[in-house]
Amino acid sequence: HNTNSVSSHELKSQITNSTVNFEISAEEIELQEQIGKGAYGVVYKAQYNEETVALKMLTHLNQSNLDEFLKEVSVLTGLRNANIVNFYGCVIEDGKYWMIFEFLPNGSLYDLIHKSKDKKKALKWNKVLNILLQVAQGMNYMHSKGLIHRDLKPANILLTKHYHAKVSDFGLSRKTNESAESAEDQSDMTTFVGTSAY
Repeated sequence: HNTNSVSSHELKSQITNSTVNFEISAEEIELQEQIGKGAYGVVYKAQYNEETVALKMLTHLNQSNLDEFLKEVSVLTGLRNANIVNFYGCVIEDGKYWMIFEFLPNGSLYDLIHKSKDKKKALKWNKVLNILLQVAQGMNYMHSKGLIHRDLKPANILLTKHYHAKVSDFGLSRKTNESAESAEDQSDMTTFVGTSAY
């Protein structure tokens, strides 16, 4: 497939079925520095409504990434929980595919673990247990909504300035109550996805 098969207008019409008003104009966003990179594209620190935010920018445009973008936006519009990263909305215009989230200054649990291994920032047990409990609460909330994350790993657990953990990255999530129309749909829930080490 190529990106010509899905236009910005078609993506918008698919997402607007959500009851949440998600649409943000690119003009409202001021990009600052790049803070991350992944298979989908890059993450920037940005300003939106006089607030520092994280902006996930889809740069590798192909059908698979656009489908994942659409899926993640549709999942995020229905999630509000203290242990799930706050989603502010998305930009879909002129070839721009951006998601805007709250900015979490302590990065990911992956970063924290590796800093701790280097003895730069030792993790105390009570902090470790709090983080584990918060991740479990976030996952319990998702499961109560009939959703499975399918890519839970330290890099997808983000931390506030007080080390409160929030689950992020929902592009591979699936609803458990979706009926499997075919053997292919059925195998989609049991096929290996996510990150191999986890």
